[in-house]
Amino acid sequence: MHIRDYHLTLDYEFHDDVLPLAQLEYDAFQTNPVALALDAVHSSAFHRGLGTSLLASPTIPVHNAELVEYAKQAYTKANLVLVASGASAEELKPHLEQFWKDLPAGQALTSPASKFTGGETRISHRSAQNVFAIAFPGSSLYGANASPEQIVLSHLLGGLSPVKWATGHSAFAELAAGISHNVNLWATNIAYSDAGLFTILATGSASEVSKAASGAVKLLRDISKGGNAIKPEDLKRAIAAARYATYAATEARLSGLESIGQSVLSTGKVADVDSVVSTFDKVTPEKLKQVPLDI
Repeated sequence: MHIRDYHLTLDYEFHDDVLPLAQLEYDAFQTNPVALALDAVHSSAFHRGLGTSLLASPTIPVHNAELVEYAKQAYTKANLVLVASGASAEELKPHLEQFWKDLPAGQALTSPASKFTGGETRISHRSAQNVFAIAFPGSSLYGANASPEQIVLSHLLGGLSPVKWATGHSAFAELAAGISHNVNLWATNIAYSDAGLFTILATGSASEVSKAASGAVKLLRDISKGGNAIKPEDLKRAIAAARYATYAATEARLSGLESIGQSVLSTGKVADVDSVVSTFDKVTPEKLKQVPLDI
């Protein structure tokens, strides 16, 4: 089952005299070029499933009756996992009896495996900010589609500095700094339960975005051909960043518990974070050359 990790508002009733939260969310989405680009690239990459936007538009409303019907199918014992932190089984037992005893057994929801299709789309926008996005099949959270090489590569390319007002030392950060201080160029692997999307985004003026995109593609080609783009110290830094980001994602109580629940629902077992992190140390320049980037 694939899971898009965007906020979803359930109140999708649109009225002329009332501006509900869903309308505000939709309007905010329409004024965010990066969010529009990410949504469009998901649609082009997967078409259905992960390619379906999680924001309802005023022209395609979702009604309460549809939500109620979906809830009857989704909120059953077969589709729920209880994960707790700092609580013993004895402490949880009364709550299980109170809230879970009347839940129907139900059937586990299933969906077709995510399939990367690819494509191209262009969106006109009133904003002065231009966005260019490239996406490739990425690493999933778990299972056969998990790829430590793609995760490490996303940190190797980087682009967004963790320190405010600092340029950063990643490949994309240096590339963007050489074009203009107004250019942002970054890579990230967006991981889902059964698939992933390796994305490269560039923002700035039209000419700046064009230069950034061309430079990013040239750098990726150099990596795929085993050129001089990967220095030992840069790869070491990227592996350390990947390790840190993975551990940090599980340290936060809410996101950590959510990750455990997703792992159980997807694979039937709790993911071993240490095992995942240990695979980063095995990434080499030769393995990075084999990352499927069709450019």
